[in-house]
Amino acid sequence: MTGEKTFLPVIGGDFSIPMTVLSGKKSGKSGLIVSGIHSEEFVGIETAIRLAGELREEQLFGKLYILHPLNLPGFQSNLRNSMVPEDGKNLNRVFPGDKEGSLSERIAYTVMSAFSEGIDFAIDLHGGQVHEELLPHVYFLGESKEDVKAFSLLMAKHCKVPFIIQSKTTSGGLYNCLSMEGVPSILLERGDQGRWSEEEVKANLEDLKNLLRLQGMLKDGIAPEQRAGEIMQNLIYVNSPYEGCWYPKKKPGEKVSLGEVLGEIRDYYGEKLWELRAEKEGHLLYQVSFLSVHKDEELLVYG
Repeated sequence: MTGEKTFLPVIGGDFSIPMTVLSGKKSGKSGLIVSGIHSEEFVGIETAIRLAGELREEQLFGKLYILHPLNLPGFQSNLRNSMVPEDGKNLNRVFPGDKEGSLSERIAYTVMSAFSEGIDFAIDLHGGQVHEELLPHVYFLGESKEDVKAFSLLMAKHCKVPFIIQSKTTSGGLYNCLSMEGVPSILLERGDQGRWSEEEVKANLEDLKNLLRLQGMLKDGIAPEQRAGEIMQNLIYVNSPYEGCWYPKKKPGEKVSLGEVLGEIRDYYGEKLWELRAEKEGHLLYQVSFLSVHKDEELLVYG
């Protein structure tokens, strides 16, 4: 038997978020999986839909809530900037939200109100946006209480990705806010450039099922296993100082050396405006893949 197909009504809104609720035959933890905070990060959205259809309640202990997709207006509008179209805001920057605010803030408030006190863990599925190329990685919050931080890190270690990112940001995103409320949470990044593939979805599904085994919620005869690579801290976020054409020199996942040229911006005549050199060594996580860039736009991230 699969779960209950239902909806989570948005407070003060005229729409509801598609939700699947899976209730195990025996008691256990309660968990939340969220997709589509950014509406064109399709790997996470398809993963959540697929997981909701594949899991059988006979195998589950406890209760699992799956939201797919959270930014439904953005997904339906087919906009390529991931914003909530009604207010033009980035849903991943407005948590914990405001019940009297704009639609984005009310969506965030609805989720926090519904789940911040009723769940034992949360997983937020993301990926590179349509203009970004990205190396799969996972975030946990390093600023939460020690027990929350420790279990969030353990969750992150059960994702098959090269890098774990220890974040210092305590608000804006769902996983940050839930972690600060005492709910161990992670943000898993996989997929990019407005595309999705069976390979990426299957990799996400494997990670999610592994995480459910870790929580003692999925009993399918397979033991949970730690999979992730090394921990990254103190990421360097680079914004573009110019409007123009962007020519990257590296690919996500490649090693970065101190002083190495990571890319350059040229004007519309092909003249170089600016050259970006690495401030420290590390690895490139994600970057803009479009030729066009805007001034002050986030260009790339490494660490």
